[in-house]
Amino acid sequence: MSDQQIEIHLDVHWSGDDIPHGLAGACIYVPAYRIFVDSDLLTERTYVHHSHDSYIEESIVVRLRPGQHLLRVEKLNDPRDMLKISNVRINNESSDFEFFV
Repeated sequence: MSDQQIEIHLDVHWSGDDIPHGLAGACIYVPAYRIFVDSDLLTERTYVHHSHDSYIEESIVVRLRPGQHLLRVEKLNDPRDMLKISNVRINNESSDFEFFV
């Protein structure tokens, strides 16, 4: 097994109500997403920003066995939220969601 660096750029749009500055806990739900490799959950993140559109860069180090792997990003909560994934990189090289190490 060896350490692999996974980088993902996420453009996110959440459809919740506007949140007054300093009252992030006041929204009905907090938008979130999960990142998996194969069936393993790597991270679950929430994102509340004062605008409805945000840009997030994820950088995760994971120990993987040699072979084929599948990267998956899943959004949670409101189905109206949007999540666009771009610039997937494994060990600083462009990659697809299916990759080999």
